[in-house]
Amino acid sequence: NAGAVLITQWQVKQQILGAENTVFMEFFTQPGANSLELVDADGLQVRHAGAPSAVFLCGKHYTRGLRSRIVTGFGSGARQNMEKTLLLIGCGQLGSALGEHFLKRGWRVVGARRNVARLPDGFEPLALDFRDGDSLKPLREIQADYVVVTLTPGERSAEAYKAVFEHGLTDVLQNLNRDRLQRLLFTSSTSVYHQNDGSVVDESSPVAPESFSGRSVLAAEQLLKKSTLPTTVIRFGGIYGGASLRLAERVRAGQCAPRSPVHFSNRIHRDDCVGVLRHLIERHESGAALSECYLAVDDDPAPIADVHKWLAAQLGVPYECDPDYRHMAGSKRGDNRRLRESGFEFRYPDYRSGYAAVLASAKTQR
Repeated sequence: NAGAVLITQWQVKQQILGAENTVFMEFFTQPGANSLELVDADGLQVRHAGAPSAVFLCGKHYTRGLRSRIVTGFGSGARQNMEKTLLLIGCGQLGSALGEHFLKRGWRVVGARRNVARLPDGFEPLALDFRDGDSLKPLREIQADYVVVTLTPGERSAEAYKAVFEHGLTDVLQNLNRDRLQRLLFTSSTSVYHQNDGSVVDESSPVAPESFSGRSVLAAEQLLKKSTLPTTVIRFGGIYGGASLRLAERVRAGQCAPRSPVHFSNRIHRDDCVGVLRHLIERHESGAALSECYLAVDDDPAPIADVHKWLAAQLGVPYECDPDYRHMAGSKRGDNRRLRESGFEFRYPDYRSGYAAVLASAKTQR
């Protein structure tokens, strides 16, 4: 008899040791579920009843050839989830936060980056350099269910962007193991849009970027499309949050954007970036279809001058325009309707809520 195991919360794990094999299973229930039952060919019964925070798993002795399946699910539903592997190619702040979430769910998480010493505890390290094709060969041995690619050039130059987004990604795709791949998520950017007239853009809008960064990012999207891999591209707006107070410091220094002409801007808090990636993976895991592209910006594509003016008020400094101010991106208004309709809920739906959290966090760290 494998005995009884008491596990709390919604994640239920049991490792049943047999004479010649080990079986690892995961079950998930949702609040309100009344019962979960699993029966395998040898008669193992697993029942979850009554208080959903307490689950008892009981089993008997097993030998090689165990085959299990869920035969009955009651209440809000349940699913069997054999161990998954998440491969994070370019594992910086976003990848680390995303990986930690799935690590807590019992997934195997592989973090691939140049400096693996900076990976969180529990990640499997994979040292690679996008400019060194030989360092990418170990990717061939990793059978990942989900791959998240987040590329960051070491410097802001046309050569650096080409080396990573075009040549580097080409090498990644040549070495990527596809045996178990269910979905690849690629973190793209709104820099692929060329619009500069305040018009509304979405996933179907034409893209003809004029900047070297936008051209390389779009080239990466096209490489993935040609690869025939099951891919979802996420075009993130300007990412802010975390420990960075760069925009606040510019406002303090009187380097604000002028009110005229009106220049619209698009942004998303770092926590929501992680939330989008997590949402899409979990949506795919539930059996729902994913679109090939999502525009990930918050609900308020506000004029950048409005953002600066609001920040100045929060900081208690005057709103001072910089006559030499240069906009970092074209004036456009991103429409996040497709992402919203997929069921995603923003933690920070506009710049006020997002920057209020950033400023509050900065105060507590002083």
